[in-house]
Amino acid sequence: MSDDPRKDYLARTIVNHFGSSSSVDSAFSQSSDDMQAALCRQEEMDLFLEDPTVPLLQASLVKAGSKFDIHLANAVSATGSPGAVIHFTKVGGSDNITMDNIQRSVVLSSMAGGSAVTSLYTSLHNIFLPMLEKDKDMDPLLKDLLRDLEVGLGKVMRKPDARGREGGLDSIVGILSLEDEVAFWRDQRDSADRADAEVGEGVFKCVETLAGGLKACEEGSLENLIDEVEFDGHVAATLEELYRGDDYPAKRMRHLLKLVGDVMVRVVQAKLAASEVWLSPIHKAEQELDRAREVLTGWRGSTDKLCREWKWKDNPEEKRLTMVQARVGKIRELRRT
Repeated sequence: MSDDPRKDYLARTIVNHFGSSSSVDSAFSQSSDDMQAALCRQEEMDLFLEDPTVPLLQASLVKAGSKFDIHLANAVSATGSPGAVIHFTKVGGSDNITMDNIQRSVVLSSMAGGSAVTSLYTSLHNIFLPMLEKDKDMDPLLKDLLRDLEVGLGKVMRKPDARGREGGLDSIVGILSLEDEVAFWRDQRDSADRADAEVGEGVFKCVETLAGGLKACEEGSLENLIDEVEFDGHVAATLEELYRGDDYPAKRMRHLLKLVGDVMVRVVQAKLAASEVWLSPIHKAEQELDRAREVLTGWRGSTDKLCREWKWKDNPEEKRLTMVQARVGKIRELRRT
């Protein structure tokens, strides 16, 4: 512990972040307490907290022989292992950082995969755009600019060798949603390479149909979704067609199952929230919860059958669907108490 609780707070946050992995925590060059104390003594920590002209504190996990150290800097640098970098940034006008305002005055962010493009795209796609879309008072022009930025970043993410990575049909970097998957196959269809274009054309139509069908499900009711998730329904049939076509790699299909599962879980959560299951009459709440459970049970059964058909050793969606099913069941149980 130092004599400055602000330093202790930042140092503890840094060590806890990097030490969340037991393999890293056990490989620190010194104990966690000694590492925190060492960080508190570094000049970069003082400058960030005391100098209003220093807006940034970067913490990087760096190799020290067979161990790990943490390096601080007041400027963005490439020091550290890929993905093992976090940044503290002062919010505009935060000249006097105290323990009373540090959580409001300092923003914490991490670098995904060591790539600024990946981090920006992921944050924009998963956090900022969904939040801003709900802001009815925001300038529509700004929303359009952010959507265009998301599209542009997505294209960079999907471009082979854009960041020294391999491309090809196995690459799922930057594929965070079904819309991204549609865009990936659209790019393949529009490729100057004739072979890529021929493969992309057929797969694009299937993926676009799948995404369109699930979009309609999002706008419909849980009752309508029940038929869609059955093994003989539209979703499973389209996935089977894609996989049997020989142009869709197993790695990519595992990821596609996750993306479809994301939609299923999101629809269930949204419909239950809209129906106010905690406040509505018990019979109405139970009816909607039963439909939600039927959707999840149906989709879990369909993924089980698909994985057996494809001779996979496991169902990558089973754990998540089981957990969500249990949660829905618990809500139903609590409503009856």
